[in-house]
Amino acid sequence: MRRTVRRGAALLIVGLLGVLAVAVGVAGARNSPDRSGPGVSDQRQQEITAAAAEFGVPAPLLTALAGVLSGFGALDDPAVDGGYGLFRLADRPATLAGLAGADPRGPLVRAAAAADPATRTLPDAARLVGATTTQVRIDPAQHARAAAALLRSYALQAGGGRLPSGLVGWYGSVARFTTGDAMTGRAVADDVLALLRAGVAPTVVRGQRFAVPAQPVAALTTAPGAVVSGECPQVLSCRLAPTSGAAPAERTAARTVVVSTAPAGYTATIAAAQRASARWSPHYVVRASDGAVTQTVLLGDVAWHTGNPTVDAGAVGIAVEADPGPAAYRSVARLLRWLAGRGLPLDRQHVLGAGEVPGAAVPLQSGFDWAQVLAGAGAPLRAQAFQADRVVVVARPGFVLREGPGGAEVAEQPAVGRALPVAGRKAGWTSVWYGGRAAWFADSDAGRTVAGNAERVTPAPGRPETPVYASAGGEEIGRLAAGQAAVLLDPAPVGDLLAVGFGDTVGYVRGTEVTLQLG
Repeated sequence: MRRTVRRGAALLIVGLLGVLAVAVGVAGARNSPDRSGPGVSDQRQQEITAAAAEFGVPAPLLTALAGVLSGFGALDDPAVDGGYGLFRLADRPATLAGLAGADPRGPLVRAAAAADPATRTLPDAARLVGATTTQVRIDPAQHARAAAALLRSYALQAGGGRLPSGLVGWYGSVARFTTGDAMTGRAVADDVLALLRAGVAPTVVRGQRFAVPAQPVAALTTAPGAVVSGECPQVLSCRLAPTSGAAPAERTAARTVVVSTAPAGYTATIAAAQRASARWSPHYVVRASDGAVTQTVLLGDVAWHTGNPTVDAGAVGIAVEADPGPAAYRSVARLLRWLAGRGLPLDRQHVLGAGEVPGAAVPLQSGFDWAQVLAGAGAPLRAQAFQADRVVVVARPGFVLREGPGGAEVAEQPAVGRALPVAGRKAGWTSVWYGGRAAWFADSDAGRTVAGNAERVTPAPGRPETPVYASAGGEEIGRLAAGQAAVLLDPAPVGDLLAVGFGDTVGYVRGTEVTLQLG
């Protein structure tokens, strides 16, 4: 069954003409500007200010860090779990909702995950203030003190026993705060400094008022020890914030792209992806509001972003923050067009939504505008040369498959761009093969489809059926019976397997057990 994204909130940091506005959403709602009234308190901000003064940390910096990491407390139940409170102090590995089973990433990456220092920030911070981990988890004042003490300890280590004299000097310590490493946490530090430059007008989050006065923070042209430019088209501003959770490889070209919805806000998603213990990292993260792009894994390396090792081995992962705007769609389209110049076949057989991948931990938000993305990438959905009654492609939203003519809707509907092998026609209805069974759509709905020219796969002559697998060596997800068909997604085999469209997901069949038919 396709899962929905569990998204406790989103943190959007929007840069426009040098003005940074912070908007925090809880369960799809937006927090309003400051409207003082009954139930509104400054208590959390006062605790942060007091903790900052106690440990010699700039109060605006500590407040901004809480804003970036947790949306001032709105992110207390994110899909990427593994931390507590305003500062997301952690005592265990980050956990992605829906991700289960053995870690497939190899011994080097598993060793990095086991040694992830970001899994110990809660006990480390508690020791610094002489509190228990339980106190730091549940007592907001102790939580703020522990966060300030931990940030101070990082700064003292970096400065040889001396604290920085200006806000920029805290950059490396802020980066280390979230991931345990000053290099991989650079994206968070960038956003904290950006928030400080613009400030945050008084805003109320769950009854608590927060504000950050704008600070005169000098821009960093290059972060210490960092490589700024990512692998992106020149028209995109793309930063590189590498993760330790990728598997080094020497891939020359990807055959597939998988687009997912980021499991948390833009910055929080990047911070989680950079942690080896999270077991999840896409190659790119795209911000919903302005299309900003951060690369967390080099294209030559394997990123673990779908939970399906067969797909991950040959795919590029793009995670898009929920509710993408036009700029985000443009960024995804530009990435796809650029990747096509590097060998990616640019069609919906090779550009997938995460919900179309068996075992995907993070699906793609329903309503994702495939038509806009593909058109922007130079591959609009349009009719292809074809043999009659072979393949149709879903071209517009609202297309509905049913169990039979006039029957109930099938449980999992195909996404826009999905190619479906035609099975037959009957009195105003067309049937297609869908996950090993016939499904039907009304001919009046045919305006939502276009003719396709994909190859069809059927069981080889003499075989009553052939198994369909979730991955190489994975579980069987269904069977393709004699006379039924599936659409071939890629002619390049994965070992002895071929990728096919099976219902609303990707499946794999053995090449020796099927016959190909040109659509």
